[in-house]
Amino acid sequence: LFRVLGVNPTENMSVKRYILNLLLLNGLMAVVVLVILLNQASLPLNPNGAPNIAIDQAFNTAVSFITNTNWQSYAGEIQLSYLSQMACITFLMFTSAATGLAAGVAFIRGFASRDKRPGFRQISGMGNFYFDFVRSITRVLIPLALIVSLILVAQGVPQTLSGPLTHKTVEGVNETLYRGPVASLESIKHLGTNGGGFYAQNSAFPYENPTAVTNVVEIVSMLLLPISLIYAFGVLVGNTREAWVLIGALVVIFVVMLSIGLAAESSNQA
Repeated sequence: LFRVLGVNPTENMSVKRYILNLLLLNGLMAVVVLVILLNQASLPLNPNGAPNIAIDQAFNTAVSFITNTNWQSYAGEIQLSYLSQMACITFLMFTSAATGLAAGVAFIRGFASRDKRPGFRQISGMGNFYFDFVRSITRVLIPLALIVSLILVAQGVPQTLSGPLTHKTVEGVNETLYRGPVASLESIKHLGTNGGGFYAQNSAFPYENPTAVTNVVEIVSMLLLPISLIYAFGVLVGNTREAWVLIGALVVIFVVMLSIGLAAESSNQA
């Protein structure tokens, strides 16, 4: 990949160059996604007959998902084609998470390069954005997403390019069941701490989260990389005790908020 991109992974970038390359690459991806959303009706993989997205909503969606904000102002199952779900939404869920990991690691290197305390590792430079970005996707996000996707599929989450199904209910009413490449989107949605979903109701919809097992897997997926990044901070600076202090503080906050939530929910007898 580095040879194809013409990237020297050992090259150290300055802070300015690191940020500039981060912004330029993400800006380019946002433009590509915007073009697909504006023309999805005439592009392949559109079995649900989704129309083109209005330019203001397409711009909002591209910017929102490229920045990992993931504000979903559309009903994905009827307003997006399968191509848009994969090449726009799922794609940006990978790249925005990878961009966040790269920026996080660069931020940690900034600390490590300035910390001269005894026992701490000394790091010089911010690293290489493309090196961090590519490795985040290939070494972390894709392998984990593959594992989570297979678990979700085994639990009944759809993963298909076949179109919607229409059937007659016991009341004699025709009903349409929307499906598609759901599991692949769901896995990175949670691993990358993204919002949005294949369906308008997100993980409250049974096709995204059908069982207790998928619920636990999705919650653990959301926690996995943020906690790991904190531990990586300790590894990179050469002092894991500092990482455990940070993790311990977060666990205390989590337990307090969880206790409040459990108390509030359990008081509702319904």
